[in-house]
Amino acid sequence: MSSSRYLRRTVPIVMIAPLVLGVGVTGLLAFLNGRSTVNDLSQRLVDNIAQRVETEVIDTIELPHQLNQWNADQLRLGLLNPEDLSTFEKPLYSQLQQTPYFAYVYWGNEQREFVGAGRVRNNQVVLARSNAETDYYYYNYEVDAQGNRGARQSIEPEPYDPRQRPWYQDAVAAKQATWGSIYIWAVGYEDIALPAVYPIFNATGQLQGVFGIDISLGNLSGFLRGLQVGKTGHTFIIERDGLLVASSGQEGSYDAQLRRVEAINSQEPLIQNTAQMLLNNMGSFASLDDNQKFSFRWQGKQHLVQVQPIRDAYGLDWLIVVVLPKADFMQQVNLQTRLSIILGLASLGLAIILGLILGYWVIRPIVRLNEAATDLRTQQFEPSTIEDLTRRSDEIGEFARVFQTMAITLDTQEQSLEEQLQEMQLQLGDKYRKLIRGQGQNLTQLKQIQKKAKLIRDIKNIEINLVEVLKKVTYFSSLKEHEIQQIIEAGYQKVFDTGEYICREDEPGDEFYIIVSGTVEIFVEKINKYLTQLKAGAFFGELSLLIGIPRTATVITREETRLFILNQEALGRLLKQYKSLADEITHQLNLHQAELQERQELLRKYGLLDEDFNNNPMRWVQNRMKTLFGV
Repeated sequence: MSSSRYLRRTVPIVMIAPLVLGVGVTGLLAFLNGRSTVNDLSQRLVDNIAQRVETEVIDTIELPHQLNQWNADQLRLGLLNPEDLSTFEKPLYSQLQQTPYFAYVYWGNEQREFVGAGRVRNNQVVLARSNAETDYYYYNYEVDAQGNRGARQSIEPEPYDPRQRPWYQDAVAAKQATWGSIYIWAVGYEDIALPAVYPIFNATGQLQGVFGIDISLGNLSGFLRGLQVGKTGHTFIIERDGLLVASSGQEGSYDAQLRRVEAINSQEPLIQNTAQMLLNNMGSFASLDDNQKFSFRWQGKQHLVQVQPIRDAYGLDWLIVVVLPKADFMQQVNLQTRLSIILGLASLGLAIILGLILGYWVIRPIVRLNEAATDLRTQQFEPSTIEDLTRRSDEIGEFARVFQTMAITLDTQEQSLEEQLQEMQLQLGDKYRKLIRGQGQNLTQLKQIQKKAKLIRDIKNIEINLVEVLKKVTYFSSLKEHEIQQIIEAGYQKVFDTGEYICREDEPGDEFYIIVSGTVEIFVEKINKYLTQLKAGAFFGELSLLIGIPRTATVITREETRLFILNQEALGRLLKQYKSLADEITHQLNLHQAELQERQELLRKYGLLDEDFNNNPMRWVQNRMKTLFGV
């Protein structure tokens, strides 16, 4: 390496290296600080959401027991008459309006009578009654804004006995206010309900009936869906046996057969995997007695999880679970990191430019002296080229003056030697000079012939390799060598640099590519999905060309790659000239049924499907070839 090149590289590096280091350290610290901030914010969000869910649940579950106690007191005071169910209708209707979480407010007694107010499909409010007057069938009635019963709206097909209902039996078994078992409520519309029940006994301890209020857990799921748990996080509530109570997922807490769903079997993948992680870590959902925080990795992403128990005096015992992917917050940090990198690279680029300019200014005199030394070695030095340097008063000027004096001295000596050489050459005979000239001409001609021979050999090798490559292509394997030559003449070769796009998805498919040398990678750009990698001898792009559809994938080179390319016009001429080629291509396309089926949706989009596609694929292929190429 020459000294000038060494200086040109070293000086800028010395100048910009500290800046590069500073930018890198600053970017790293910014990223680490951002990640710490994300951890803190994401944990705060999880805590906040868990607290909001707990507050919402507590507010929801306290009110029904208070209203049941109120109704019991009204019954004991005689303000509600068990002998006249109409006295229950307006109070129950009024209580239903207290909160949208109430699905039904009702009373059932030991005489098999039932009265209630509830919400049915489209949030319509009805009054319901079942007693001797209705032959114990379940009647639904319209109701006005004051709670007055109107016309009969519908009748349930089977007789109704409240004493057989699980909510009634749970209250009788507990002999006090309690929560009944969660059940799927399919009367009027589907919902999942949590009944708050209160049994009423007379002075002698005889059971009179049961007050109940159904809480809509479907509405609770709606509340959870309204929470913003990052962008893709979820919140769900489970019982200690793992059954879902409510969730922010779209599938609900029960399946199509109206059966409750376990969290580990949820159709929402994040809820399912979070529940499975908790079960693996704790062994049982029943073993968790206080707030717990977890972190687990799923689908390559880190997730924060908070589990918070919630209990009350009436036997409710649930777990609130909040799960948040950290990536929902890391997007902003990554954006800031990319911005820092861009700014850092811009600063680095500016520093490099300034370094090169400054380095040029600092080392230019030395470089000029180095160039002068090179010119002196090649006998092209002119003393006037460094005249301005010799006028400098510093060390560079002194060195330039010494160099100029030395160069002039050497030039004088060289001229003297040349004069002596010319005298010696004049003494040589004509024959000797002719011999020398003849040998020189022969040598020059020999070099030219060798150069042309090497070029011919290289071209011949490429042609031989191309013939062998084309013979391996399925569509051309049965062709004769002169037909292969016709294909070579119809197409052309092109060299692509590393990382260069050859074709991209959704572009017109008007060319067929065969790899002569190199490597390409095929992937679906829209979803960033890798498909395969092809090397020399492989081919691609023929299906889009032969059936006339856009590209379905993107192709990029992974090293310098030489391709043989056959476009639509050239292929059309060959197909018309060689019927055997058209027949072979039609036959091979018919064998690609799996690929054609994969592109069925795309073919339908462009109106290319007809009855022949499924009934007679060969005929469909022939028709497409005829349409595109006229063969």
